[in-house]
Amino acid sequence: MELNTCLSIINQSGMLLMIKKKRGLGEGLITFPGGKVEGDETPLDCAIRETEEEVGVKITNPKKAGLIIFKQNGGNIQIMHVYTAREFTGSPKESDEAVPMWVSYDNLPFGNMWIDDRIWLPLVLQGKYVNCVFEFTNDWKFMISSSCEFT
Repeated sequence: MELNTCLSIINQSGMLLMIKKKRGLGEGLITFPGGKVEGDETPLDCAIRETEEEVGVKITNPKKAGLIIFKQNGGNIQIMHVYTAREFTGSPKESDEAVPMWVSYDNLPFGNMWIDDRIWLPLVLQGKYVNCVFEFTNDWKFMISSSCEFT
């Protein structure tokens, strides 16, 4: 099964708008707003919609920052489209899916994030475009392999 997803990284003066997931895949982890591409929606439309649904802000002028492929050793594939944005309207607020929080670049909570974030996120924060492939066990608990290119 192949699934398209999106992720939005909002950057304001050295602070990132992150979320603590309240449910679903990654429950309890600290990550960024995002989710599944629905119907005929584009990944960009997904990033805008999911950010608004999860934290109540609407990103404007998002920029594509990467494409990350996640493979499970059982054959499932998830393609994540990563966007960055510096502009948004609204104020972050908690939803039934997420608790928003502003986190400093200098204090990223990697111990409570997905393990792959340590590899690709610093590159994106440096303004690089990433193309990565990560392979995980079927339960997402262990990374089996990783490769990452950037420009």
